[in-house]
Amino acid sequence: MMGAPANLMTDFDFLAQRVKPRQHYLYVYNPDSALLRARIRRHVTAYAKSVSWNPMSLSPGGTLHGTLASPSSFDDRFYVCDGSAFTLNDLEDVMLGIADDTFDSHLCLTISVRNELQSRESWRKATAHVGVIEEPTVKVENYRGITRRLLDMSDLRDVRHFGDDAAFLSRMKAFVQNRQRWPFEFASEMDRIILTEADGGIVRRSGSGPDNAHDGGKLGELIARFLDGRASPSLNALLKFIGVTLQSVNDPERLLARLFKATAKIVAGADRRYKRNREGNPAVLPYLIWATMLLRAERALGGNNFVVVFEQLCQAYHAEAVEAAAWFSEPANWQDAVRTMTYGLADRPTELDRAREDLRSALRSRVRASEFDELRWLIPVATEAESECLNRATAAARA
Repeated sequence: MMGAPANLMTDFDFLAQRVKPRQHYLYVYNPDSALLRARIRRHVTAYAKSVSWNPMSLSPGGTLHGTLASPSSFDDRFYVCDGSAFTLNDLEDVMLGIADDTFDSHLCLTISVRNELQSRESWRKATAHVGVIEEPTVKVENYRGITRRLLDMSDLRDVRHFGDDAAFLSRMKAFVQNRQRWPFEFASEMDRIILTEADGGIVRRSGSGPDNAHDGGKLGELIARFLDGRASPSLNALLKFIGVTLQSVNDPERLLARLFKATAKIVAGADRRYKRNREGNPAVLPYLIWATMLLRAERALGGNNFVVVFEQLCQAYHAEAVEAAAWFSEPANWQDAVRTMTYGLADRPTELDRAREDLRSALRSRVRASEFDELRWLIPVATEAESECLNRATAAARA
């Protein structure tokens, strides 16, 4: 950014206080992180409502500058939008208008750090006039303060005390020691440590327990890490966990039930550790692909080569998730999805039967609520299967 303005503020600091009056609000985020973008927009929108600004929608096909500069019968018009929706020339015109204070309306504009606008003189002038809110990188100099802010905001319960836990702070410092991190990955690492390396609210020292580093943890944690970051470390950790668990209990059916239950929570969005399941965001298509593939592989996993088949399943998911949007368009995959969503709980269900139906139900619910065009043909199937499930449950209750 050219010549950072004197009134630059991090998004953490902005959210920690009441909104101060400005004509416009400019927020810079990293698209690979954007941890607090939705909160920033809500924070500014709440302020706009409190001072009676009129929320407005942009006209289709119009320019942002033209919208802000146009006359209107409404006083104090208020617009919320992202810079990715507009051309660079349009954004430059807007920045010059902000710098010259030519707009009567108000704007909350979010801008990616990758947007070329920030290299332009118009951006420097605008931010010098109204200031800028910025998603910071996390480094050794600021990690303690950001750690405590994230603990205050966490969806996990009773975690604020970790801000004074020397072992926890040491782990977080080590995470940023060699390179700076964006808040999303920093928050994800915090969640992972709390959930996999803490006993009784205290983080274990490295090597003090069986689940240190990246080897242990809950099955759901390992699955989610693999689904979101399809790379050798996350795959190896998941496969190692599967192998050790199977060797210790020697019960493939029980392990398969655990896989179904853990996946059901991820698909349903019940596991709020993962940011894409927060803020009301729908599950991404790859989650639904994984659920469909896992249900389809049940018979093969029930054989004598559980670990081998599971690794093949993971490799197949890795290949298909790259083009997730196109996966459900293939006839064979679409038909498999229909079969996996069919209700099939027996009168006397086993643990595996119940776990399978939990996953099917989560998949049906996500499909029914989805706005993905790729799933529109599956919505009637999911709705019908859910109705059958309800009818059977009602009949059983009356019996």
